Amino acid sequence: MEQNFKINHLYDPAFVKESPEAVKKTMEAICWGVVEERYTKQLSESELADKKTKLAEVSIELSKLEKEKKQLIGEIKAKVEPYKKEHSELLEAIHHRSEDAQGKLYLVDDQDDRTMYYFDETGICVKYRAMLREERQIKLKSIKTGTNE
Repeated sequence: MEQNFKINHLYDPAFVKESPEAVKKTMEAICWGVVEERYTKQLSESELADKKTKLAEVSIELSKLEKEKKQLIGEIKAKVEPYKKEHSELLEAIHHRSEDAQGKLYLVDDQDDRTMYYFDETGICVKYRAMLREERQIKLKSIKTGTNE
């Protein structure tokens, strides 16, 4: 007796009326052996409809979580940003052995060299440049002598 089995068809049409447990017992009784492995199982129309419903539910939940993730990432980025900026500034300061500063600078001229020097509040020369035309004119500074003249 020769039998031809087809993919996605029952071993025996009588299995339609049997319970899943009865089908399992029958298959165990007639089989040559049992193996555990992955295979492709065709879905029935009701199983396919269930999968589509589950897909919709999962998609909605995933969308909610993605929005929450985006919000949390934004909050974390806002917390991280000041540290990144400070990190970058510190690296630049170390690399160049200097940093940008803001404060009063005192201009001191050297008319002989025609150079204008900039000193910070601690008296350290921080930069210099060539004097401008209007700076080259010698200004007479009033010197307080202590007399009433």
